[in-house]
Amino acid sequence: MTRRVVDAVAPMLWLSACVAAVGLTMRYEFIGGQVGPRLALWPQQTSLSRSHGRLTAVAFVHPRCVCTRATAAQLVRTLRAYPDSELVVTVFVPTDATDLRPWQGAESVRIIQEAVPSARMVWDRGGLEARRFGAYTSGTLLVYDTQGREVFRGGITDRRGGEGDNPGLQR
Repeated sequence: MTRRVVDAVAPMLWLSACVAAVGLTMRYEFIGGQVGPRLALWPQQTSLSRSHGRLTAVAFVHPRCVCTRATAAQLVRTLRAYPDSELVVTVFVPTDATDLRPWQGAESVRIIQEAVPSARMVWDRGGLEARRFGAYTSGTLLVYDTQGREVFRGGITDRRGGEGDNPGLQR
């Protein structure tokens, strides 16, 4: 190859690589994590209790996930619109964690506790409860009606870490 051809092709290859990288990054940001299978009823094998006579929202969060802050903000926004519902926040904690304070003091956990003092915080060692409910991704929100039927499963952010209006939040 001549120097002239290399000088002409190299910038095009570099630009193509940049466009592909931006495309992959955008795809990752706007495609949500795996939601998990829809359950018809509140799982019988869970140690969590649901509210009788009110909607029960169960949020599964990983306090060290950068996206959880957006989920926390959206949860607070949603619960202000539905004050008669109960919130159970299931917070992932590694099985081998001997000290819960770093997990309990995470910013996203504090946001929820301060804005929704009635929220029940459950420290889910190893993600056992998340597996029981079929929640595979941090930010999964499940809503159960007064009869224990699942009426919503999904996310409530518009993208990973996004706090804009979106179909999940509207539902």
